[in-house]
Amino acid sequence: MIESSGTGAANRGIMDIRKKTVIIIGLTLAGLILVLLLLSEIIVIGEFNNIETKSSENDMYRVMTAISYDLLQMDTMEHEWANNAAVRSYLANPNGSTGTLVDDNTFERLQYNVIIFFDASGTMVDGKMYDLNTHREVPLPASLTAYITPKNQFFERSDNLRLAGVIHLPEAPMFVSMRRIQQDGDRGPVLGSILSGRYFDQQVVYQISMLTNTNLGMFMATDPDMPADVINAIPKIPKGQPFFIRTVGEDKFEFNAPMYTQPVNETHVATYARINDIFDTPVGIVRMTVPRDIYTHGRMTTDSFVILLFVACLCFGIAILLLLESTVLSRISRMAKEVSGVGATGELSTRVSSGGHDEIGRLAMSVNWMLTELEAVHAQLKSRLVQTEDRYRIIFNANNDIVFVTGLSDTGIPEAMIEVNDAGCARLGYTRDEFLRLQPEDIFAADTITSSKALAAECLDRGHISGVMKFVSKSGEVIPVEVYAHIVRQLDHPAILAICHDITDRLRDEQLKTEAFQQIENNMEKFAILNDHIRNPLQVIVFQSARYDDKTAEEILKQVKIINEIVDQLDRGYLESEKIRNFLRKYYDVGKR
Repeated sequence: MIESSGTGAANRGIMDIRKKTVIIIGLTLAGLILVLLLLSEIIVIGEFNNIETKSSENDMYRVMTAISYDLLQMDTMEHEWANNAAVRSYLANPNGSTGTLVDDNTFERLQYNVIIFFDASGTMVDGKMYDLNTHREVPLPASLTAYITPKNQFFERSDNLRLAGVIHLPEAPMFVSMRRIQQDGDRGPVLGSILSGRYFDQQVVYQISMLTNTNLGMFMATDPDMPADVINAIPKIPKGQPFFIRTVGEDKFEFNAPMYTQPVNETHVATYARINDIFDTPVGIVRMTVPRDIYTHGRMTTDSFVILLFVACLCFGIAILLLLESTVLSRISRMAKEVSGVGATGELSTRVSSGGHDEIGRLAMSVNWMLTELEAVHAQLKSRLVQTEDRYRIIFNANNDIVFVTGLSDTGIPEAMIEVNDAGCARLGYTRDEFLRLQPEDIFAADTITSSKALAAECLDRGHISGVMKFVSKSGEVIPVEVYAHIVRQLDHPAILAICHDITDRLRDEQLKTEAFQQIENNMEKFAILNDHIRNPLQVIVFQSARYDDKTAEEILKQVKIINEIVDQLDRGYLESEKIRNFLRKYYDVGKR
């Protein structure tokens, strides 16, 4: 049972090492995958998001470029009109001219909604509004008239009578471009200016969307039905420059449209650009929505990378486990089994296989060296143990007193016998095997079992006890013994070593002495009475001697004196005997009644 449990414990230990190895490698690979997945999510996907954002903003930049290109075309057309002799002649003498400078064909060809001519003071001298949907002239709306009356706000915002941008009208935002007209082309006094405009409506948005191959939407800043994503994006759009477009030099423009990009959902991303009017006030938001092809491709790439990484880590983990199993774990397992076998069988002459010249091999050599040393020490200890046991047996069995060892329970109650000497077996009439099967109370007389348990408890408490008890032999003989017991350690458990001296002979001798002393005392008492009985007749004899002649009386008195001296000697002997009797009574309890 001990061997199997030891081997099982060793096998469980080896299994624990394998499990720990698998867990460590698994956790390491899982941690590696998680770290790389996190890094890929932060770096790779983040980089794809940046690329997606830049790509979307570049597309929005193309949209803004297309819008500014329309304004540039309007400025170019106005430049041609400014160099037209008929236009300069009309503005030089507007009151003397008949007809108009523009007709419906001009609006249809240029796709403009309004063309207005101003004199040098900014007063409208010619122009009209044209509806491209109904293909007819319409009155100037009041919202547009408010820009030119009572004073011309375009003149106030123009840079040397040159202006391009967007104005806010309730109907829709409008692209406007204004350019001065001089008498000698680009030189000479200013004759007036020309203003052209086109609604920035959904049709224009659709045209720009088709031109730039994007999905656009235009939302007025005051639109109550603005989508929620646009409302959430407006505070996040950078402040940027206040203008949307402004002139640079004589023939160039620059535009500024702050942008913000955010994913709308998993499949689309939107870029929002704010457009300010010529008064640097937000007039609308242009939203461009594009599919998240870059993000989707990046996500697919990352997922494929994670899958391949998982497969690679799994393969490497299996390879590492196989290598560890063949080079380390199997050798440790074999060595553990061999060492466990040595421990289970106790054959210290067995040696474990080294199996290499690495650390495990050196460990095996150390184990073999340890086993060699243990074998030598074990042989020495075994020899000493045999000698010690022999000496112990000789000393233990050489004692003529009864000597036995009994175990103690946790509660201090004497348990089964552990050892007994030859004298104990012979005196109590049991063989050694029979005695070791007995309980302590089996050898105690019935009237001393309770006291024996009390003495055992006292011995456990004090460490030793002594007293007189009664044993019962196998034949039923009651044997009085004088017991001296003390606590010893038996396999790290308390036990009682009892040395019991048979006092049967001593008690018998003491009984005989007591009876002898009692007989002597009785004799002494009788002797004292006898002395009195002797002296009384002597007195009578002395009295009667007076009746005889002198010679006879003298002889009688002489014999009486001899007898009296003998009685005196007996009295002195009695006194000495009395002293001895008092001494025996005082110190040996002899003769006490």
